[in-house]
Amino acid sequence: MIRPLAYCESINHFEHSIDTIDNRIQELLELRKQYVAGHKALQNVEADESPEFIPENDSIHALNSMITASLHQSR
Repeated sequence: MIRPLAYCESINHFEHSIDTIDNRIQELLELRKQYVAGHKALQNVEADESPEFIPENDSIHALNSMITASLHQSR
């Protein structure tokens, strides 16, 4: 669980909340990938042609890389 910042009274509280936040961000990034794939699939059906490339949002890609690196460093 993410403990409200005002109620974090120990290092463990902070660490647990940070881990939960990181996990939720990762889950949302994975969910985003599913939505992007669904979007591409629907575009292909509607256009009835070969797959088109949908560029990733650069800031989302950078955030994903940063979080992944951070998760690997913290474990």
